[in-house]
Amino acid sequence: MEVTGAQETYLRHLAVGTQHSAEKEISGWGLLPAMSLVGAAGLLLIAIAYRGVWKSAEWNATLRWIGLLVLFAPIATRLISPRATRQERLGLLMVLGLGLYLAKVMYSPLEFKFSDELQHWRNAVETLQGGRLFHENPILFASSMYPGLPSATAALVALTGLEVFDAGVIIIGATRLALVWALYLFFEEVGRSPHVAGIASMLYMTNPHFLFFSSFFTYQSLALPLAALVLFTVARRNRLYDSSSNLLGLNLAIVLYIGAVVVTHHITTYMLTVFLCLTLLPWGLLSQLIHRFADTTIGTRFYHSAVGRLARLGNDAEARDDRIPQPCPRSTALLAVVAGLAWTTYAATSTVGYLAPNIAQTLREFVDVIFGEATLGEAVGSAYLASVELLAIIPSTALILLGLPPGIWHTWRRYRDNPLALALAIGSLGYGVSLLLRLSSHTAGFSARTWPFVYVPVAFVLAVAVAEVWRARGDRWMTRAVFPALSIVVFMGGMMSGWPPHWARLPGPYLVAASERSIEPQGVAAAKWAGEVLGHGNRVATDFTNTYLMGSYGMQDAVYDLPDMFFASELSDWHRDAIQNNEIRYLVVDTRLSSALPVRGYYFSVWEPNADVHTSPIELASLEKFDGLVDVDRIFDSGDIIVYDVGEWLREP
Repeated sequence: MEVTGAQETYLRHLAVGTQHSAEKEISGWGLLPAMSLVGAAGLLLIAIAYRGVWKSAEWNATLRWIGLLVLFAPIATRLISPRATRQERLGLLMVLGLGLYLAKVMYSPLEFKFSDELQHWRNAVETLQGGRLFHENPILFASSMYPGLPSATAALVALTGLEVFDAGVIIIGATRLALVWALYLFFEEVGRSPHVAGIASMLYMTNPHFLFFSSFFTYQSLALPLAALVLFTVARRNRLYDSSSNLLGLNLAIVLYIGAVVVTHHITTYMLTVFLCLTLLPWGLLSQLIHRFADTTIGTRFYHSAVGRLARLGNDAEARDDRIPQPCPRSTALLAVVAGLAWTTYAATSTVGYLAPNIAQTLREFVDVIFGEATLGEAVGSAYLASVELLAIIPSTALILLGLPPGIWHTWRRYRDNPLALALAIGSLGYGVSLLLRLSSHTAGFSARTWPFVYVPVAFVLAVAVAEVWRARGDRWMTRAVFPALSIVVFMGGMMSGWPPHWARLPGPYLVAASERSIEPQGVAAAKWAGEVLGHGNRVATDFTNTYLMGSYGMQDAVYDLPDMFFASELSDWHRDAIQNNEIRYLVVDTRLSSALPVRGYYFSVWEPNADVHTSPIELASLEKFDGLVDVDRIFDSGDIIVYDVGEWLREP
């Protein structure tokens, strides 16, 4: 690859902190071909593990973890080493990012199974069939107010003739590569080092949601890369601010990227806005506070502690020489605030009603955790902590917590004149808040939703700490062995604490009330039959799993909040009134619910009788009580799934 004089000068500036010359950081694929082959072998092991579950093989879970390690460990080891070239780092990150995405695609290579994906599948189909945006989505109403993903999917389907599933896989795969690329360039601009950028990008991929949730066909999966592009473009503009370069193109790109984020996903918009606003903090005042802290007794003790000694690694003179004053992105932060408020006010007003109750409940429960009203038993009962995998999660979390203090210190010491770097240092403290939220089973879900955002600053701060230790200790065998081993621990802990829960991490036969493990051909076929024969938009009452199937593939207005309709041993006037009040036209009964306890704790909703404490399955007789009623017609029966027409109950007596 030919490099101009200007590029060589810039890359030499980026290479601060490594022991290799800038010329060696410029080009060369290095070990990328070999690492790609090893990564492919890891994917093969994962594919074999997924296949093994259908043959009741006991080794499939272990083989899956081995496959993930074969994919991750060699690439992480090479990225941590300062010997890799910049070109090689980018290639390795692309291989790792795409490999982890393919591991998710292989879970269900023919259709969407995750409930979040089914919600957005309906948006895309509605856009294609209706030829317009903002269709109502009864499964997740707020999602229809953010047309970024459905419009992109519909456009690709219209251009290529692909199915929605195929187009969705391609779009999310492309955006996954864009996310990795944009994050690397952003970290490189802020950290002024390909070494730091490579480590930070790799560490970001250890976040618990990178493997599955951030690979879903959802609006967040598209919005995240767009937000990363905003950050990179802002960082590039800041670096060129005092030069003679024309910034019109970068300013236009920032406007377009922010607009794309705003119309794609609400939470990503808010998180991006908060981060940009962090860059506007009075850093001069904060600097004075830090120096005053250093003169206190606590500050002196920290200085002499093990963490303090780790934080002092490196050369302060070099750190002062590296600092390049950069402006605060005030106009960008203001644009994000105005654009987000305008879209929420004029186009997505339902977002407030959708988010406000959840945020209020989370804040109340967070206060309960702080004041001790939430017990440890609730924490252990959390979906993200309830397994023997906790033994791997704890060391991973501990390593991150131990690495943040020296990382924040070095970020302050080396990049104190860069508002973006300082905002990353402050933002990394959000990791501690997310851990507190996990102490309650009710707020654990909200905590998990923050991971794709919190890990951006966490990854950068940890990468700065690793790079500083490497600079101080040199390229020794211990550093070459210890840091890759630690990254593997962080990766394994992240994957184990992420989505899906341990009982759904492998595909396999049908399980009762087990989310994606309950999505199988019979249920899909029944839903598609309903859409083709009954028409769209009928009010349907059913269980949790079939609500998503009927609401997506069946295009029905399905609800799961009438559990007593199915639990009762016989029907009463109250049930007839409930059907009339809710305008229910069809009942969908899955008799397999009587075969086992619900894996996720409930069959219909968290409001059903004995939710999370069921001791026996729902009675088969309760599910079959609709047979023989003179005013109820059985119009579909696949053997396990039955559809009843209760239209007569809607008529006035």
